[in-house]
Amino acid sequence: MITAPCALPAIAAGSAGFVLGAACARAVAAYARLVDGGHDIDGPTLLRALRAGFGVAGQAGRHGGPAMLCCGLVMAAAWAGLYCHAGFSPAFWALAPAAAMLLLLAGIDMRTSLLPDALTLPLMWLGLLASWAGLGLPLHDALAGAACGFLFLSVLAHGFHRLRGRPAMGGGDVKLLAALGAWTGWQDLAWVLLIASCLGIAYAMLRQRRLLPRGAYPFGPCLAAGGVAVFMQGTAVHSWFS
Repeated sequence: MITAPCALPAIAAGSAGFVLGAACARAVAAYARLVDGGHDIDGPTLLRALRAGFGVAGQAGRHGGPAMLCCGLVMAAAWAGLYCHAGFSPAFWALAPAAAMLLLLAGIDMRTSLLPDALTLPLMWLGLLASWAGLGLPLHDALAGAACGFLFLSVLAHGFHRLRGRPAMGGGDVKLLAALGAWTGWQDLAWVLLIASCLGIAYAMLRQRRLLPRGAYPFGPCLAAGGVAVFMQGTAVHSWFS
């Protein structure tokens, strides 16, 4: 049972997360407009989108209301869950921006099929710095997770391209798994990929209404969801498949 003194900070964290999530939705829409307008896929473009999204007059574009509500609810649940997981400890303040980065990456990938280095690489470095500061995994596990995530998907993508003559995934997916590995460690990367793959297949089946879907869909949102599930409920996730 959650007592009132414990519930109030969780509500505060969730409320702040809702506001941030809505701003992330506006930033995603701004980034998509900039990319569609011919801007480079780089840090300055991302910063411009963030300024537009987090500004008072930020716009979410077409269907912006539902997107802002959805992203707000997702971030509210994430921040409230992080508070219940870590309280307002230093670990919370490392994980909270990481959750926002994942939401931005998922949204941008859904809108543009891109996972910009300006987000994936800072997410990885934040995970490594958190481990170095003693806020999460041992540093050697975080480094091994980042390396294994990068190498595994790189080899898989290269092998698929050699066999089928077309790319299986983009470089952004490889870097995102490396970033997630810096947070979860190498031991749980297989679970991240398993959950992400199941989500991706289920989404494609629902979209196409067929048991053997074809075509390509953004994999970044699935990787982000898998990483969050494993990080927050690793033991429970293991039991799902045992």
